[in-house]
Amino acid sequence: MSEFDFNAFVKTLSQEKLAELVIRFAPESYKEELKNQHLSDRDAKGTFVRIVKSIKELLEDEDLWDEPSEFDSNLTGWAEKLSGLWDRFREETEQLFVFCIKRIEEIQDEGRLYRHWPEEYYDGCGFLAVI
Repeated sequence: MSEFDFNAFVKTLSQEKLAELVIRFAPESYKEELKNQHLSDRDAKGTFVRIVKSIKELLEDEDLWDEPSEFDSNLTGWAEKLSGLWDRFREETEQLFVFCIKRIEEIQDEGRLYRHWPEEYYDGCGFLAVI
């Protein structure tokens, strides 16, 4: 019995069917990334500033420092929203990510982003996968 070749099958689909599937199954973060790529310069700047503010507020939310998974989910989500703007604000984005990494190290040096029971720690893999 031959193995099903998913890639070959997808290549046989019509453009209409592919569009239907993308619309149906694309994650919201991908849709928002595309939306952000097509914003006017003014709207892009406003969105960028709003997301940066939210990320910096998240990094100071001491309640989340004891919930590593929730912290990771929130930080990763904001980074994904920012991804559609990286090319427009490259230097500012790089500075933000360096700030995030340094701030996370400081928080971890304080013994936070770690939970004893059930044992869990923040390893940054979600955030790092996005950036």
